[in-house]
Amino acid sequence: MVSSEDQKKQLRGAIINNRLEEVKNIITKGYDLNSPLFQWTPLTYAITCKNLEMIQLILDNQADINFESPQKYVPLYTAIDYNCSLEVIQLLINRGADINQLGRSFFNDKINTPLSRAIQNNNLQAAHLLVENGADVHKPNPDGTTAGSLAHDLDRADFIKEKPPQENNDSLKGCTPLTAAILSGKLDEAKLLLESGVNSCKPDSNKQTPLVAAVRCKNLEAVALLLCYKANLTIPTAFLEAVNLQCTEIVKYLLENGAKINKTYRDGSTPFIKAIETENLAIIEELLHTGAQVDLANREGKTPLAVAASKRNILIVNHLIEAGASVSLARQELEEFANDDEDFDLYYQDLVERGEQIVAPVSNRGLPLGANATAD
Repeated sequence: MVSSEDQKKQLRGAIINNRLEEVKNIITKGYDLNSPLFQWTPLTYAITCKNLEMIQLILDNQADINFESPQKYVPLYTAIDYNCSLEVIQLLINRGADINQLGRSFFNDKINTPLSRAIQNNNLQAAHLLVENGADVHKPNPDGTTAGSLAHDLDRADFIKEKPPQENNDSLKGCTPLTAAILSGKLDEAKLLLESGVNSCKPDSNKQTPLVAAVRCKNLEAVALLLCYKANLTIPTAFLEAVNLQCTEIVKYLLENGAKINKTYRDGSTPFIKAIETENLAIIEELLHTGAQVDLANREGKTPLAVAASKRNILIVNHLIEAGASVSLARQELEEFANDDEDFDLYYQDLVERGEQIVAPVSNRGLPLGANATAD
């Protein structure tokens, strides 16, 4: 079925605003998911919104995991280009994404492999995930480079090496026996140390507590073990690290065990703003559900909505506004986003039409940004 412009606009709006039921309804009516959606495809559009549930829904309805839009935007490459979470990248790989498929960057218009883009983006975790799943370091890009040559030129040779076993890793240098056991995944050994009275809160010479080490390993079982031995005293730093590393299940577990959502740390950050910066929708929704203050600013005076607008993430902006975020406190960043992005400009105009309390109307966008706005 050939989709009309109105159908395309409806689907695009539903994806951007995370309206899963509406997308299901559109699909049921016969929408061809393997057709261009403006410059994207439905799947790549969902990937740019970093919405895991929406991506799964579209894949479950026979979207081609390797379908290329006319502009050469392809799913796995787009996930790397947009610095999506490892959960999204792994999902695409598990569903059969061609790990070496060339794609075009939305940000610099270059065509290269997903691994090459991960190296350019300085995304070590994504690069390791691709290498572990068979990415070809030597596949040439159209400009003659390879992931290997880019890693060499950018001094990022460690990006194309598989991670060594933890017990041989330099990260064990300076560790306490307990932290070393956690990092090595030897939980029986860790439990014996804890039962013998070892301090569960003692940092090593790297100022890393056992609980932070467990979070960095993304080991929920280790986190639970440590909390049984009073490591809850070190939850604050571990919680912020869990948010930063996008460990959704660990974030939920730490919240259940007393983590403070609205704490401001020494550097001025808050867990909620950190979640906005990582653009992990699942964690953002969890924090909102558990009581995050939607307008709690960092020390620079930036509210979560201002940070989301600066990240150019329309889906998160929409979530925050629906959660009650003050539009006026983020007016400058929203204006800048609207000037840069046509989709968001239409969304922003709709906010104005709905009567949101924006300091200046959309017609004033020709003025210098920040005019009449409160200084940060």
